[in-house]
Amino acid sequence: RLLTDLNVDCATAQASSFAFADAIYQEAYRLERYNSASKFSTELQIAHRRYDLLRMYLWAESIKIRGRCGSDFHTVVYLYNYTTKDLDVRAQQTAYSRLLTDIKERYADSILLIPLAVDSDLASLDLTLERYAVSSVPSIIIDEQVVVDHLIPTDQLITYIFSRDIHSSQP
Repeated sequence: RLLTDLNVDCATAQASSFAFADAIYQEAYRLERYNSASKFSTELQIAHRRYDLLRMYLWAESIKIRGRCGSDFHTVVYLYNYTTKDLDVRAQQTAYSRLLTDIKERYADSILLIPLAVDSDLASLDLTLERYAVSSVPSIIIDEQVVVDHLIPTDQLITYIFSRDIHSSQP
């Protein structure tokens, strides 16, 4: 909101968004480690839900920054199920997570990676899933244009993220 409320320049707004995303990720990652080693699951789930709400806010603001500034970064929204007990789904989610982490590390200044748990019970997220016709998780939404709902090779996902032409069609 700095961009519009305080008339901050585009480069600063983009840098702030990336720093905010990194901070949210680090805190949520720490929370995830605590969750796996703790019995305070209810409190941790509430905290995780708050992080998802922050991520939704971050995503909305990043769309505004790209629209107003024409910034050349890509949003990659990773949708997953936080509370699943299904081992197959957990294995898929682990594969997606590793794939996206690898890509984010390789293109840190070009990709805003936003993981969101679809089972956070957030109305805004439910509306988003409906808007993008996401019917299964894990899934990835790239630049609000392309939904990837199956695991694909790293190089192919990089192509979907960085190719301007691909945004007019679904993978």
